Amino acid sequence: MEPIRLTHASCSVPGKTLLHDLSVTLAGRRIGLIGRNGSGKTTLLRLVAGLVAPSAGTVRLGETDPFADRKAALRKIGILFQNPDHQILFPTVEEELAFGLTQLGQPQAQALALAKARLAAEGREDWTKRAVSTLSHGQKQWLCLQAILLMGPETLLLDEPFAALDLPTETRLRRQLARLPQRLITIAHRPDDLSDCDEVLWLEAGRLAGFGPPAQVLPAFIAEMTRLGAEDAPYPGPAAMLSLTSPVETPAHGWRAGPKLLALAGLTLGLFLPAPGWPALALALAVLAAAALTAGRWAILGAWLRLFRPLWPFALLLILWHGLTRTPLEGAVILLRMAAAMGAANLVTMTTRLADLQGLVLWLMRPLAPILPAKPLAIAIALMIRFVPVMADRAAQLAQAWAARSPRRPRARLMAPLALAALDDADRVAEALRARGGAL
Repeated sequence: MEPIRLTHASCSVPGKTLLHDLSVTLAGRRIGLIGRNGSGKTTLLRLVAGLVAPSAGTVRLGETDPFADRKAALRKIGILFQNPDHQILFPTVEEELAFGLTQLGQPQAQALALAKARLAAEGREDWTKRAVSTLSHGQKQWLCLQAILLMGPETLLLDEPFAALDLPTETRLRRQLARLPQRLITIAHRPDDLSDCDEVLWLEAGRLAGFGPPAQVLPAFIAEMTRLGAEDAPYPGPAAMLSLTSPVETPAHGWRAGPKLLALAGLTLGLFLPAPGWPALALALAVLAAAALTAGRWAILGAWLRLFRPLWPFALLLILWHGLTRTPLEGAVILLRMAAAMGAANLVTMTTRLADLQGLVLWLMRPLAPILPAKPLAIAIALMIRFVPVMADRAAQLAQAWAARSPRRPRARLMAPLALAALDDADRVAEALRARGGAL
């Protein structure tokens, strides 16, 4: 097996460095990865799998760059996500199993035949046309593992594979993993799960705290966790509890929801009033700059710009049309007006609490209270507004699930999985609301 080498590898997101200057060579057949929540374990797996690029340094599978050469990486490495709902892309079992094979060049008919053969070998022939939504958590995880194994990678990356499994399911999974010839790199929280590994890597706050045989690393890890457990956990502070799409505290977080939404409505109206080309272009540019500066720190800008991805198909069509009609200035004005309105809306969404949105919507709906269920509608509308960045994160998760099994860009192919995920998330949110007194 080829060694996995990280050389001064770091990984950052806006406002935070997740992994700091890691240099290590992984050569064992069974490798454990341990550390506290938020220490960077999952980020390290995604880095090794090539789902994210290092912000500094290099990652190599032998001589392969897993991020730059996706086609070669897929034959060398596969990753099992912690949550199978974040990994499954297709509505039926046979489609989910066949997808990775088609991405490796197998014809669709042959890929489906191999998927059916795998199910038959496991005594689950009746699963072929089964809807993935009918499977339990453990069954979904089994499906994800089989989909990866069908692609035949040399190394499997396992992100807490035993989490949320009942004891019989966990026992069966442990037995299956023990029989696999592939190299396994496994994230675990319990030191006992890694005692039989060849090597254990301990991460602490994104840094390498220990690496070596289990007998060397695990006692030191246990001693440190025991020491930390005897202390009271420090209060994380407001910045640590912000939305994933807003990684730093900004002045806009302290503004009241009413003025922010009124300003957004006035700005949107002003942007789309008829105006000559250059003034409108200047206005759009000014609004974009003001929104970025209002965020208070440039660290939020990357997360904010990420929410513009849904605009790119329309932007492409707009550019082509106005290029053909030789009206580039008019096209630029339209595009920047839309970007400015969407950017301002994103800023409001990212910096306003759900409870504040709900209260404002409820106040606006007071005249309709005698004829409409105002409170449930206010909750629903506030959730729809607040779910814009959440669905952007969901789209990013699905894009990584696609990249884990395909060298091609997903483009519009993710629309159907995203719609199914949105419906599933909506069901879970409705159930959570009912559990806590909501009226949806």
